[in-house]
Amino acid sequence: MIKEGGLSTTAKLEFLDEAFEEYNIKNSGFDGLLDIFFEICQTKEEWEYLVKKLDEYLSDWRKEQVMKIQREYLHNDEAYLQKRMQTLNYGMDYWDLVEYYIEKRDRVKALETAEMGILKGEGWVTKLFEFLWEYYSKKGDTANLERLVQTALSRNTEQKNMLDRLFEYYRLKGDYEHAKAALLKSFEFTRDTYYEEYKKLKGFLKVPDWKSIEPEIFNKIKKRLSRLFENLSG
Repeated sequence: MIKEGGLSTTAKLEFLDEAFEEYNIKNSGFDGLLDIFFEICQTKEEWEYLVKKLDEYLSDWRKEQVMKIQREYLHNDEAYLQKRMQTLNYGMDYWDLVEYYIEKRDRVKALETAEMGILKGEGWVTKLFEFLWEYYSKKGDTANLERLVQTALSRNTEQKNMLDRLFEYYRLKGDYEHAKAALLKSFEFTRDTYYEEYKKLKGFLKVPDWKSIEPEIFNKIKKRLSRLFENLSG
């Protein structure tokens, strides 16, 4: 009946009233209901009423749903931006705004937002770093790529991801010394793919370099595995 559009707007709004009254009391089981709300809302009036019901009680989750509606269904850029700008805490918040600017073909603001996100965003920031990396690498902007790596190192996040990309960047440019430095630094952040990293180092480094560094690499792997086994047994 819902898919056939058999519900009147009045019936839908009454359903939203009843559903939210129940949810506001029990505060659970709302995820499944939300799918239904998004299924039945079609007109501007219905979407705006859903926003009103979501706004009755403040929570980060509800704010995210409101922003999604404003952006994707009501296409109210002003309302979306106003609320989004007030809710920039996590990397995912910044990435949502970056995607918005990309959709609007505003690359300058997308880049500015991503730059802010890698400095201030909490938690997951992978796509922010990768978005900036793709942009600067296409421009051959080595200085900014190095800056991204330093930001990752200073924030203690995405270190290996950025160092691996820096290695590949220099490798493709034929810059052996810088590629070697990035690869050796990347190895410091290896957690479980030791054999793959060992082969990668051996395959890239020149024979004299590999012969001089192999004992150190082998000992580091041995120590890390020993600590891992100790933690597992302890």
